[in-house]
Amino acid sequence: MLPLMSPQDVKRKLEAGEIRLVDIREPDEVESLRIEGAEIAPLSVIRWQDFRPVTDKPVVFTCNSGRRTKNNSDLLEQLAAGEAWQMEGGATAWDKAGLPVVRSRRSLPMFRQIQIGAG
Repeated sequence: MLPLMSPQDVKRKLEAGEIRLVDIREPDEVESLRIEGAEIAPLSVIRWQDFRPVTDKPVVFTCNSGRRTKNNSDLLEQLAAGEAWQMEGGATAWDKAGLPVVRSRRSLPMFRQIQIGAG
């Protein structure tokens, strides 16, 4: 299991250039709330990404609440091929801590609009 890192520590290390933050949420989730500086690597396609050649920096993975990252911890650790953590509480915890996020102007993701319309 990947060790936890608090959102505040992630922010500090990200700003210092000490880590790579990789967001494994799907594009529509990232569009509604994005952490500036995070790389987007959706869990649905992450198996085909190789993180090793890009940099030797440790990787911190995040999702929405931390559950997806925890449930896929073994896979993510393998893909990182080096030091790796998971951000405690995910993007939700980052937002609740008052750390900077970029929000979409769109009110609801398309799939949710379709669900509502279908009744």
